[in-house]
Amino acid sequence: MRAFPKTKRRGRPRNVVATGPDRGTPEQMSRRFKLVGDGPQELASYPLGVLFARKIITQEQHNAGLDYSRLHRAVIGKHQRSAGGDPIPDDVLEGMQRRFDVMRAALKSSGRRSKDAVDNAAVYDRFPGWLFRKTIRDGDSKQADALCQGLHALERAFGERTAA
Repeated sequence: MRAFPKTKRRGRPRNVVATGPDRGTPEQMSRRFKLVGDGPQELASYPLGVLFARKIITQEQHNAGLDYSRLHRAVIGKHQRSAGGDPIPDDVLEGMQRRFDVMRAALKSSGRRSKDAVDNAAVYDRFPGWLFRKTIRDGDSKQADALCQGLHALERAFGERTAA
């Protein structure tokens, strides 16, 4: 029987590397940089974040859109649970329903095109096509204006709700 020297270890050698958080592949990092530039990279993961990072919408519009999306998921969505996984109590759900109704009415009053643009960006996480086009189409400015008008209507409704 042959003994192995004590200085050599069997198996795969350990590779001790001090690593930080996973930033993704170079392609992912490049895509996020194209979306948000020097802004926070977390904003590249959803349409309202990209619009906010590019300074197309304001912080208040961004917050109102996120609140509308959260209320939409809780009231209309099939997942009526809180972040912890517990069911949302009925009284809290009724309050959310009232706030959602106010925000939805404000959004509807801004027009169908605005409602569709906000629903696509905030609720369904669809990036607007005009955000990535190299050549501007005739309807792109109308769609961008509709999105901003819808978010502005939500911002007013959101501001009224928080003031009350």
